[in-house]
Amino acid sequence: MVALSMRLVALLACWVVLVVPLAAVAQRVPALEIREARELLREYQEVDALEAIRRLTRLLATEGSRLGPHDTNEARFLRATTAADLLLLSGVAGFSDLTAKVAKALEVPPADVRGHLDAELQALEFGRFRPIAEEIRAALAAQARERDLEANGRPRIDFQWLSSVAASLEAEEPVEALARLVRDPCEPGPCEETLHALSPRSRRALVAFQRGLVAAARLDMAADFGDPFTRAAEPEIEVLAAKLVDARLPLRPRAEPGVGRLDGQGTADVFVTVTEKAFVVQSTVVYGLERGAVRPVSSDACGRRLEIPLPSSFASRIGAVAELVRALPKGCGRTVAVAAEDTAEAHLLLRAFESIRSAGLELAGLAGLSAAGELVVRAAALAHAAKDAWVEIVGEHIEIGRGAGRIQLALSALTAPELGAELVAKVGRALASLPSGNPLRIGGSVPFAAVRVILQVAPVTSPAAH
Repeated sequence: MVALSMRLVALLACWVVLVVPLAAVAQRVPALEIREARELLREYQEVDALEAIRRLTRLLATEGSRLGPHDTNEARFLRATTAADLLLLSGVAGFSDLTAKVAKALEVPPADVRGHLDAELQALEFGRFRPIAEEIRAALAAQARERDLEANGRPRIDFQWLSSVAASLEAEEPVEALARLVRDPCEPGPCEETLHALSPRSRRALVAFQRGLVAAARLDMAADFGDPFTRAAEPEIEVLAAKLVDARLPLRPRAEPGVGRLDGQGTADVFVTVTEKAFVVQSTVVYGLERGAVRPVSSDACGRRLEIPLPSSFASRIGAVAELVRALPKGCGRTVAVAAEDTAEAHLLLRAFESIRSAGLELAGLAGLSAAGELVVRAAALAHAAKDAWVEIVGEHIEIGRGAGRIQLALSALTAPELGAELVAKVGRALASLPSGNPLRIGGSVPFAAVRVILQVAPVTSPAAH
């Protein structure tokens, strides 16, 4: 674990940790039986720890009246904390499933063991016992998924946190799983620019990952200071920490303020957002542990936000924008999605499409905001208005046509900030009544809001060059 420790401890140069073993909590000379139990608990070995619990259970049951209050509380504390620690280690760090063995040593039914220990620890939340009793109760609740917690420098809670982070990294969607562990660090107040540049889910995932590494480093130091729980868990800590050291997290950028809702399940490596004044280029950035710190490990071009001002004029023919072609990063992946503010005119989207193709990259589709505020991608084939299908502004209406059919809907309704279900249903019925055509062709001056409504109800198609 030495090489791993060197990498982790670099994260914690300014931390000083003092760990007090359980056996050092009491300051007075206790009864002989308690001193013998402490001796058995110098190292958390399964056989010795269970024997200590059995002896303390018998002592409290048969000779509790002669112990006096100090020794009685000390015996209860050692018994409860040792039993709880064995439950926390159960099934990990080389330990078998210890629930039945712990219950037998406590002389309680296996189904009642957690409730029994929680009540015992709650009764010990006073004086010098309080910090560890509170810590273990919280760790047991987290292990049983009854309570959320964050790493706080206490070994058992750090261990549960590290376990949760490592498990999240092995989930089907690691970023989403990590994000569920913490609150948004940028809400309600401001946060550092590195986090602000990421989407809400991505920055929560990054913070959870960072805290997992810090917890691993603290646990490594706690083992060095002789904490019996951490020393017993050390093999498992090494395995869990290695998963974090090797992890790579692809994190998405935050959406531009004017981007609206869009149903979609896909993603992309690069995002181009069309605003009224600029093309904004952002990309997914991969984070990991490198040179003792959590940092981007993808190309230096990834993760930047580039703003390319719109040219003062455009050619009438829809074509690539040279400045945008040059700005698209080539080392951040091949798929590119295009988002737009609702007020942006559709010809700008089409020019972005052509720029992506000219750069030799792959158009993933249109991007918009999910209900969770994340950029999602919907495959869609759009082209400039031609004979067979179109979306055009006609006076105060949007005219939608395919083949020989056409409908008109109020422009004011389609560009409203919130698009109601009734309007979406109306557009859907209208599109269903028209002859089929692919791709959907749009006039250059159509606001993206109208396109977004139509995409909510139109069949999903694949992006294509037209």
